[in-house]
Amino acid sequence: MSTALSDAGIAPANWMAPTTEALVRSRTDLPVVDRLAIYHYAYRARLIDCLADDYPTVRHALGAAGFERLCATVIRLRPSRRPNLNFYGLALLEHCRDQRFEVPHHAFIRELAAFEWAMTEVFHAQAAPALSLDTLRRIPMERWNSVTFTPNATVRIIRSIYPVNAYVQAFREDLAPTIPKRAWSSTVIFRSGWHLSRMDLARPMDGLLDRLFAGQQLGVALDALPAGTEGPQVMRWFTEWVSGGLFATVSM
Repeated sequence: MSTALSDAGIAPANWMAPTTEALVRSRTDLPVVDRLAIYHYAYRARLIDCLADDYPTVRHALGAAGFERLCATVIRLRPSRRPNLNFYGLALLEHCRDQRFEVPHHAFIRELAAFEWAMTEVFHAQAAPALSLDTLRRIPMERWNSVTFTPNATVRIIRSIYPVNAYVQAFREDLAPTIPKRAWSSTVIFRSGWHLSRMDLARPMDGLLDRLFAGQQLGVALDALPAGTEGPQVMRWFTEWVSGGLFATVSM
């Protein structure tokens, strides 16, 4: 093994010696330890950049310095184990969900991180062909109560104890939002092509979409709507959901 390493120019023949200089062949005037320190700094900075790409609104909420401290803790406790960094951002969300660790504005940051990570998941998800309005129009009226829907992989419903979508939107509009008070919210995040969209859901909309995603028959799901919910209103919801590609298939 040592011969192979030496022949490949990866390490000198005394590669088993217990020193850094013995393990890494020097090719410049810069000491080996300093070269490794540069690499260590650059790789850590790269991980922070990746986390900032996934969580720009969390970075705003904590401030640049606070966000970097959070990233440093995440990198130390949950180092990257994969060559691809596309999904390393999950480590930050898992850290924020862990009650053993202190995070400023912990409850809000946890909810906000979950929201931003859902957007990343939707962006990378493998899309299925979306259900079309024409397909729905061909279903006989007498069969509608028994139909069920399959959600597309490029959809997430995020419920929160904070108005996270409003906060994200305010940040994107450069309105410098501050940490909000608690308030229930539900948002569906979905992708059409490579365009990411977010739609706030009132409680009746949230309940209906949740039941349909769980596989309930349409008639049963509609019966659970609050009294006074009007048919034309429900049809508008369906038109928006189908047009946005929220459903992959319909079954009868």
